[in-house]
Amino acid sequence: MIKQYKWKYFRDAIQSAIQLFDKSREWADLIKCLKQLVQVLDRYQQYPLIPESLTVSKRLSQCLNPNLPTGVHIKVLEVYDQVLKQVGHQRLALDLSVWSGGLFAFLPYASLQAKPLVMDLLERYYLPLPVPALVPCMTALILSVLSVLEEESGGEVSNRARVFLDRMLGKMSAVEELETTNYLNMFYQCLWKCVLLTPQYRVAAIGYLTHVIKKRKLENAEQFPLEVFAQNTQLVVSSVVASLHDPSILAQRAALELLSTQITFDANILDKQCYQVLLRNSLLLLCKRDLSINRRLFQWLFGNTASQFDPDYFSKHSLAVLIDSIRALMKSEDSERYGDASQPLTVVLLLLQADFPITIQSQISCSVIESMLYYLHSHLEGADSQNVVDSFLQLFPLMEPKSIVWDCLISILKEANNCSNITTSDNDAQYLQLIDLVGGVFSILYSEKLDHILLIGLEVELLKFLHDRTRSQKPNVEIIETSLLLCINIFTKIPCTDENKSIIEQIYTKVERIFGLFVTKIIFNKEDEHQSTSAVMEHSLFNDVFKSACTFMTILLSKTCQECSESVSPPTITNIPKFVSYIFKCCMEHEDLHVVVFSIETFLGLVTKQECGLDARIQQYIVRNTNNFNHLEHIIRRLWSLLTPETALVHFEAVKLLVEIHGLNRKLCNSILSDYMLDSNIDVKVEAHRRFALIWRLIDELGIETRVFDEGMFLMLDSIKSDDSNLRLAGRSWLISWIIQEDV
Repeated sequence: MIKQYKWKYFRDAIQSAIQLFDKSREWADLIKCLKQLVQVLDRYQQYPLIPESLTVSKRLSQCLNPNLPTGVHIKVLEVYDQVLKQVGHQRLALDLSVWSGGLFAFLPYASLQAKPLVMDLLERYYLPLPVPALVPCMTALILSVLSVLEEESGGEVSNRARVFLDRMLGKMSAVEELETTNYLNMFYQCLWKCVLLTPQYRVAAIGYLTHVIKKRKLENAEQFPLEVFAQNTQLVVSSVVASLHDPSILAQRAALELLSTQITFDANILDKQCYQVLLRNSLLLLCKRDLSINRRLFQWLFGNTASQFDPDYFSKHSLAVLIDSIRALMKSEDSERYGDASQPLTVVLLLLQADFPITIQSQISCSVIESMLYYLHSHLEGADSQNVVDSFLQLFPLMEPKSIVWDCLISILKEANNCSNITTSDNDAQYLQLIDLVGGVFSILYSEKLDHILLIGLEVELLKFLHDRTRSQKPNVEIIETSLLLCINIFTKIPCTDENKSIIEQIYTKVERIFGLFVTKIIFNKEDEHQSTSAVMEHSLFNDVFKSACTFMTILLSKTCQECSESVSPPTITNIPKFVSYIFKCCMEHEDLHVVVFSIETFLGLVTKQECGLDARIQQYIVRNTNNFNHLEHIIRRLWSLLTPETALVHFEAVKLLVEIHGLNRKLCNSILSDYMLDSNIDVKVEAHRRFALIWRLIDELGIETRVFDEGMFLMLDSIKSDDSNLRLAGRSWLISWIIQEDV
């Protein structure tokens, strides 16, 4: 055919017609060019192959520019009609990519006069093509026709578009019965891809899918789910989720309409995980507070078009998926994609405000409260923290039962205690997060109206947790300190009433046992000689923990010993509280200077201050007792040992404590210092005078005006005339230093 001379004339004529387009200056010139092209095609109708077809196609596509007048578009469509009629179905199937691009892209922008003409071309030339020939252009063809469906339903062109797609679907169904290739599934895939990838035609695609599903359900109810969903599950879910997140409320409504009418929970079309993903993304739409959206969502949940609650349907089909979806919303790794971090809590708030019976509200609350608390805890810091807290505080009064939050915290602690493993530290990070959770929620929700029974229950479980963490083979001091501070915070909120006396005493006994464990196992580390304190935790944190533990014991002592002061037996070394003995042990035996000083400060506070709660007779016994064992004597000697050059870091603290003890038992303090200064060993005696000189200087620097250590002062004056040169030097140096300070 190409060798025929008429074909050469045909090719030359086409080239001449194409060249006319280059000379066009206005749209009227384009119409002349198109008429010339039609005349050429008419003269050579016998040829099914169009020469320079790619160039002709480009020129026709350019003439379909939406900015050109409708008259030009109509003339182009006449050319398309002539071309497609001339090439025939067989040739068109081979050249789909050549002739379809401009035509498909034009339909969405075509005018009302041009749209029917385009539909004529599609119906006349594309629809009769064999199904395998349609496959390469199926998605583009469907997308082009869907653009017409977006017009108001009932219009002529819209109805023609729906009929066109129905006829395509019919062709796919008919061919599927004869061939092994699943063309019907390809058709559905194209529709779902249109929903997923083209937001502008999403509403039309979902509308047509809903129409198809209804129709197929009536025709073949048994096969319907398999052909529409089963082979495209992930694509279906992704498409619907994309529609739910579409900024257009029309797309959101369309997606919910599809879910509530065709993908119901009782249909079992998808697996549970897919339903959970769909519902999780649907629930976020509640935050829009749009009545039409809420109505469709509750229709889906309740299983009826009237949005009326059906307890049987909801409990059987929707409740479990709803709870899983809410929990998934609370996952912190997903929360970053929310515009507002408070949205998951707002969803629960709106659900509890919905028309649910109290029993269902309680069931939902109890099932998701733990996830909500962890979500709240994870957002206590950050830009949206206040919004999250405010949303939770709005939600809190609606939850049933009223004690649900505290019951949940107690339950979490019980579970941690039951699963606790003291032989390993693998769960330390989880335990620390748990204590942070309890502390964070408590700080937000505590009020004076809170039932103290709940506080006691929370305190008891925390103490069990603290006990296990303390006796762990590898104790984590950070966890212990955090737990300890939380225990102190909660305990101080428990009222000291008659009905709570026994509970407070039990708590005291428990904490005293924990403190003993802490002292013997962690502070002195007797159970593992190879494990140093620094290996357990940083040094500063270790000291903080010890101080917190002493503070807690002091608070407990103030509440318990006051209750039993009248019934206590005469004070002896055996009925001094164990806690006091543990503190005294730290005073005397620990090597850390800060621990020693703090222990002595705590011990002296216990024996001098009434508010510490120690029985007054026991206080006097410790301060004045001289038989068998004297606590103050040992403490004075311990403080004296801290006045060496190696312990200069705590010299000021040691002197202040010596002055305080001097006020408690003047005679004992002067006696011990005098014993050191009158020692028969001259080296000990000289060192004692030097230490006393240090005490005297630091008292002056501390600004203590009270007259103390008179006996020591006289001994220092006596040393000035001593026969021993070292002792005489120590006395004279002290006197000169004192005189200079007094002059200043």
